[in-house]
Amino acid sequence: MGGDASASGRPAGGRQQRVAEAIRQELSTAIVSGEIRDPVVAKALVGGVEVSAGLEFAKVRVRTLGGAEEAKALLAGCKRAEPRFRQIIAQALDLRRAPELRFVWDDQPDRDGRLEDLFAEIRAEAPRPSERKTDTADNSDERLPDVLA
Repeated sequence: MGGDASASGRPAGGRQQRVAEAIRQELSTAIVSGEIRDPVVAKALVGGVEVSAGLEFAKVRVRTLGGAEEAKALLAGCKRAEPRFRQIIAQALDLRRAPELRFVWDDQPDRDGRLEDLFAEIRAEAPRPSERKTDTADNSDERLPDVLA
């Protein structure tokens, strides 16, 4: 038997993914519902969760709409709220022991913004369709790669 699937036929790591998604949902719900009363944490957005194979640890990516300048305060607030978050997770997911939460700043939106800037630069530098050479009168095979000609 290969290590690719569990006895239930699900891919290996499927439980990790299900638990990670459930943790993400529970944390988001706790924040939105006001269960966590810290005003800094109340602005948090949970970007994603990764859970270790044994479910002992969970890395939680968080951010705010305020941006990276609020990162330090947000991470400190999340760390203060960790015991309550773990209690919520343990009860909601019926786990004997909730994973230890490690909060990290989610810089994915920042990376997305940088990618968009790069795409804009590429579009600005690319020749416009009217500037491209469109001479097709002589030999139409000149446009084809050597392999196809």
